[in-house]
Amino acid sequence: MDQDLSDVTQDRGQALREQLRQAADRLTRARYIYDYGEKNLDVLRNSREAFINSLRNTGLSYYEAKIKYDNCVEDQEYHLKSLDVEVDYAQRLYQRAVADMQDSADLARQD
Repeated sequence: MDQDLSDVTQDRGQALREQLRQAADRLTRARYIYDYGEKNLDVLRNSREAFINSLRNTGLSYYEAKIKYDNCVEDQEYHLKSLDVEVDYAQRLYQRAVADMQDSADLARQD
């Protein structure tokens, strides 16, 4: 009986460690993608005139090229906001996994 309880406790601990590892991986990926998107948005904003001029070289008027640039920036900002939501969610998952590990450790100490 004690061996069964020990096995269950070990399995739970292993599952919690895996949950924590997965949450940490998800958070790391989400932060990396967000940072990458933020850098690219900064590059886009800093290359405004070059971007517009390259579109003008395709035959668009300045006004048409500016609209395309503005739309591109808006799209990138929207995607960055979506990534921000993913980072927040991943952070909450990670915090929950840490709390579950702490709760499990506290229960183990009480036994």
